[in-house]
Formats: sequence, structure tokens, C-alpha cells
Amino acid sequence: MTLDNPLASFTILLLVSLLVPPIFERLRLPRLIGLILAGVALGAEGLDWLDSDSDTMQLLSDIGKVYLMFVAGLEIDLAEFRRQRGRSIGFGVLTFIVPLSGGAIVATGFGMNWVTALLIGSLMASHTLLAYPIVSRLGLGRSEPVTVTVGATISPTLQRCWCWRFASRFKAAISRSATWWAN
Repeated sequence: MTLDNPLASFTILLLVSLLVPPIFERLRLPRLIGLILAGVALGAEGLDWLDSDSDTMQLLSDIGKVYLMFVAGLEIDLAEFRRQRGRSIGFGVLTFIVPLSGGAIVATGFGMNWVTALLIGSLMASHTLLAYPIVSRLGLGRSEPVTVTVGATISPTLQRCWCWRFASRFKAAISRSATWWAN
């Protein structure tokens, strides 16, 4: 019985995010584990109250990711980032190219065309700052490795957008050519 009302979905999400983390903190367990378990309990495999594919959940998910990156940006030490800029860019490129290549090779091995393989590879190259709140709470948010990693998150995000843009333009060009050829 999935709830179709956006207000009900938002209310449940708000209650979970306010109540579950303090409970897990008292149990001396990571708050993120509590949120993940609550998601499993309330999702399709549990009570089926929330649909992860609904427009409301997609919007709230996007807002959460943007907020997480915003908080990471607030805490980054810009002087340290400037000093480590090359390492951040290099790490970001590697954390994009290696999974992209592996995913594209596997997808091609399953007989997919190279545009589809590129898109699948770019999805495998996706990463977020999921552990950042834990690192920040431990007082490590301004340390060199964290600064490099946060900076490196920017590079794969941009590269993934370029891949998607390239694939969509390529598909549009092929569609126009096919239409022209048929006429």
C-alpha cells in the first residue's frame, strides 16, 4: 500500500529523519545505518509505504544530495584545496575513468552498443559523499585526504554530465540522420 500523497511521504521522511538518527546514536551505531534500515522498512521490500520512483521521493532525494554537497563545500578549507588541486583533479579523473572503462567493457561484452555502454559505464563511475557526515562529526572534515576527496567529487560529476550530454546529442544526431535517410 504505497502512499500516493506527497504530503504524507514528506511527513514520513521528516519524522524518520528526526527520530531515527538520535535512537541509533544512543545505541552507539552510525545514524546513517538507522536511516538505511528505515528506508528498507518503509520501502517496497518492507511496509511499502514509500515508492522510491515517485516524483516526490526523487525530488527529496535530489535535494538531499545537493544539501550534502553544500555542507561539504561549507567545511572545505579552500587554501588546502588550492594546494591539493592537482591531487583532487587526478583522483577525480581516476575515480571516473576506471569504473567508466570497466562498465563500458562489461556492457559491450553483453552486446550493447557503445553509446549504451558509455552511459552504463558513467553510471558505475558515480559516487557521492555518503560518509561525509560521519567524517565531519569526527572532526576530520578539514583534513587533507578529505579535502582531496571532496574536491575529487566535482570532477566525476562534471565528466558524467559531459558523457550524458554527448550520448543524448549523438542519439539526436542519429535520429535526424535516420529521418533524413528515410525521406
